[in-house]
Amino acid sequence: MKQGIINRQNITGDDFSKAFNCPHDEIPKEVISCLNNINTAYRKPDVKELEEYVLYVLKSMNSDGSLRSNEENYNAWEKGWKEHLVFLSAENFSEQYLKPKYFRPSRFLRYKKDIIVIDNPDLEYELFTVARHLLFLKYLSGVDHIYELGCGSCQNLLMLSRLFPLKSLYGLDWSEASIKIAESLKKNIDKKIEGIKFN
Repeated sequence: MKQGIINRQNITGDDFSKAFNCPHDEIPKEVISCLNNINTAYRKPDVKELEEYVLYVLKSMNSDGSLRSNEENYNAWEKGWKEHLVFLSAENFSEQYLKPKYFRPSRFLRYKKDIIVIDNPDLEYELFTVARHLLFLKYLSGVDHIYELGCGSCQNLLMLSRLFPLKSLYGLDWSEASIKIAESLKKNIDKKIEGIKFN
């Protein structure tokens, strides 16, 4: 039998419950449904795979992007969010067009203070999406106004507008492109969203 088949596991609703210190019966059914619809299979890495991951991390730490000045950092974020703005159209405001590009497909994921090998290269972002769904429903259901500091691509504002269509949403960011994305969301999907320049 191939290595890794025996110890393959899945991230379950119980795992999510423990991670967020939330009783399983208090997790909304739609959150569990979202989790069940993604491939969460994983296994522990072998020695060669662990070395591959460590080498990738070391290269990332020594990349030029980690040594940017404030101005270079601002320009990089502005350029990145502008790329998302270009993809938006009045007909399609799918989350995929607002997914930050720093979420890259990978064979590896840090999980429970360890490194795991995953079948689904987009698992990190998909788990992040399920986690946001849970946190928004658990903590923001009872408020009328929601402010996001550093709204970036405005993916959170889009999700919030779909979960809570009657709430007033405010996206604050230092990037002009982020503000324009928020304004575009407000105009084209007719939600109570406002972009505010904030540094």
